[in-house]
Amino acid sequence: MMAKRKVRAKGTPPIFDRIREIVEAAQANVARTVNTTQVVANWLIGREIVEEEQQGKKRADYGDRVVAQLSSALTAAYGNGWSAQNLSYMRQFYLGYPGLMSGAAIHHALRGELPATPIFHAARGKSETTALAGADAGQ
Repeated sequence: MMAKRKVRAKGTPPIFDRIREIVEAAQANVARTVNTTQVVANWLIGREIVEEEQQGKKRADYGDRVVAQLSSALTAAYGNGWSAQNLSYMRQFYLGYPGLMSGAAIHHALRGELPATPIFHAARGKSETTALAGADAGQ
């Protein structure tokens, strides 16, 4: 399937296309960062619940109370999305993938793992290949 070339509105300067590419690449990176961060957060929350449940308490009764209390407290603090069912899913996610992050570095937004994206210098029209995710300070 061929990608559609976006048509510039009449009277829009050529720089618009280059800036649009920068904005769209940044938006894609933000989406990946948010998704990665949410997965990590869900796994960590699941781990916390499992570890709390396994502190010598009777798992079924104590675990149900922990999840219900967490659900109420988190909903009060952060709004919807913290139902007992969602917290149970996070717990199941951790139990299903207990080694997901053990011994492995957590990459911020997959830094260093994204394919290089050509960045064109507007004044020279030359291409410099840079991974957008690693282009921030310190990389």
